[in-house]
Amino acid sequence: MKQVSGILIAFAGIFLFSAKAILVKLCYINYHLDTVTMLMLRMGFSLPLFICIGYFKSEKNKAPLDFSAFWKIIVLGVIGYYGASYFDFLGLQYVDASLERLILFSYPTFVVLMSLLVYKQKISAKQCIAIAITYLGICVIFFPTIMGNTVEYSLFGVIMIVISAITYASYLVASQHFVPKFGTIRFTTTAMIVSCLMVILHFSLDPNAHIVGLPNKVYFYGIIMAVFCTVLPSYLISEGIRQIGASKVGILGSIGPVSTISLSIIILNESLTLYQVAGGCIIVFGVVWLNYSKSETAQNIKCVKIATASKL
Repeated sequence: MKQVSGILIAFAGIFLFSAKAILVKLCYINYHLDTVTMLMLRMGFSLPLFICIGYFKSEKNKAPLDFSAFWKIIVLGVIGYYGASYFDFLGLQYVDASLERLILFSYPTFVVLMSLLVYKQKISAKQCIAIAITYLGICVIFFPTIMGNTVEYSLFGVIMIVISAITYASYLVASQHFVPKFGTIRFTTTAMIVSCLMVILHFSLDPNAHIVGLPNKVYFYGIIMAVFCTVLPSYLISEGIRQIGASKVGILGSIGPVSTISLSIIILNESLTLYQVAGGCIIVFGVVWLNYSKSETAQNIKCVKIATASKL
């Protein structure tokens, strides 16, 4: 029964996360909002919730957050959540939500590669094959561009989303040192609060961004995105990891691109080319194989836990 409960909880969190791109595209298409305003709507409404969670949800038997660690977490929050979210939202202005999710789904491979570079983490043969398969899927998606054919997506948008995936992966790799010491909830909440404040600062300095006088439906989308696509799924997936383990939740993560694509077809009337469908299937297969690999070490398992619990 616990397994079923954990699967349902993790599934709900993954599905809610995947709906974020749909809401962003709705605002872009129907209300022509800019990237910074969309970020402000998401993180501005999220900030009070994360402050409350950080205040009331304490983790026992964890080290106090000293000054040195606090500043490092601030840097990670700026890089990992603010930076990655900004590039993701910017890319969504130029590509479909379905393609965005397929490309962003490749970020676990960047985590493994960065772990090799930073921590000299060994990569097994199965992991190498899984990474190669994932990048093969990305090449298949880009095949029309390589061959010089006309495509419906902007290369600039794709590059922004790839940068988002790389930036987020760097945050996950760097955060390995802090999560075991300070706790997942405390670390994630602190990093998210820093990210929210950074978005507010960026918004205040951008003369083109505006949040007053928008249609009521935009504020409704912002609240839904903050509560149900940012805060709630973060803790749903954390609970799913607690009940069924990180590896199983990582495999369930393949539902994310499928649900995003399904919602984009139903709500946004998007469509995928044959190359995008084929490449997407290859990417999902490669990432599932990477998460399923039995030869993962403890460090990689930590990365998967953090990554699954706090997706963009």
